[in-house]
Amino acid sequence: MHRLPENYRDAADLVQRSTDLDTFSFTPRERSVLALVSLGKSNKEMATVLKTSISTIKMHVRNIMTKTGEHNRVQLVLRAHKRLR
Repeated sequence: MHRLPENYRDAADLVQRSTDLDTFSFTPRERSVLALVSLGKSNKEMATVLKTSISTIKMHVRNIMTKTGEHNRVQLVLRAHKRLR
């Protein structure tokens, strides 16, 4: 897993360990982005935490949505929370 600040690690660990998400073939970075999306972080906040550009974050979010078939962040977060319970 990419190094996240301590306060994000619990959510990231949960996403990283979730076998329910394996069907989507997320990359490790996509799993980190999904964890941050599920915490309600903005693209700018995620870019800062993951030390990358906002456009890279947008690409990861787009890839995650394509893989899951979701059309917006709310649906994406709801799906992630259902699968992570």
